[in-house]
Amino acid sequence: MARIREDGKPELAYGHHRLRALLEEFGPDKEVALIIRDLDDDQMLKVMVRENGEDWGTSAVVDQESVRAVVLAYAEGRIQLTRPSSRVAKSTLRFAPSFTPGDGRGGSPDHPYTAPMLAEFMGWDVTRIKDTLRALALEAMGALRTKDFEDLSLAQARTVTTRAFQAYGAVEAGWKRRYEEVGTEEALRQAEKVHFAGREAARELGMKLAQEFREGTRGHSQPTVPDLPPLSVPPTVSHFLPLPGGVAPGE
Repeated sequence: MARIREDGKPELAYGHHRLRALLEEFGPDKEVALIIRDLDDDQMLKVMVRENGEDWGTSAVVDQESVRAVVLAYAEGRIQLTRPSSRVAKSTLRFAPSFTPGDGRGGSPDHPYTAPMLAEFMGWDVTRIKDTLRALALEAMGALRTKDFEDLSLAQARTVTTRAFQAYGAVEAGWKRRYEEVGTEEALRQAEKVHFAGREAARELGMKLAQEFREGTRGHSQPTVPDLPPLSVPPTVSHFLPLPGGVAPGE
C-alpha cells in the first residue's frame, strides 16, 4: 500500500521488504502494482506498524525500524502523541528524536514521550516498546548496531539488551564505589571515560550474546567488569553520564 507524494512519486506505507526482495530478484526495471490510498502521516505510520507487526511480528530489527520511524515522525511534528502525565518519572521520560531516557540532550523539550505513549499510538504491548527502546538506546550510544539484532527473536533481543545494560551498569557501579565525590572539570572528563568503558563492555557482551543465539548456543555469556586504570581525580557521582535505557533495565 502506498500514497502519492507531492512530487507525484509513490511512498510505501508497508511492503518495503517484499519490494526489496522483488527488485533483488528481477532487477530495478520490474514493474510492481501498488494499492494507492489517500493517507496522512498519522495513518501512514499506523498502517506501517500494523502490517509490519503482522508480517514480521517476531523480528527485533523490524520492531526497531517501526519504533524509530514513529519517534522521528513525532520529532519532526508530522504526528502527535498524547502528552505525558505530570506524574511521569523523569528517569523514564525521553525527548524525540533521542531514545535515551532521563537525558534532554539530543532531543527537543517540545517532544517528550514515554514507552506507554508509543504503545498507545502503535497498539503494541508496553513491554515490547520498552525492549525496542533499549535496543535503540544501545545503538545511539554506539554499543550495538541494528544488524547485531538480525535473525534474533524478540525474546533473544530482550536478553541481549538487558545483559548489555547490566554490563554498562557494572562498570559505572564499580567506579562509583572506588571514589568519593569531587566536583571538578577533570572529574567530568574521567566520567566520560567511564561511559566509554561501559559502552565497550556493553558492546562486547551484546555482540557475543547475539552470536551465541545465532549459533544456537543459548547465550550464556555474563557481564564482566573490565580492568580499569586508576583515575587521577575521583569522579563525582552527579557527573556520571545517564545510563542509556534507564538505570533499571526494565524501564
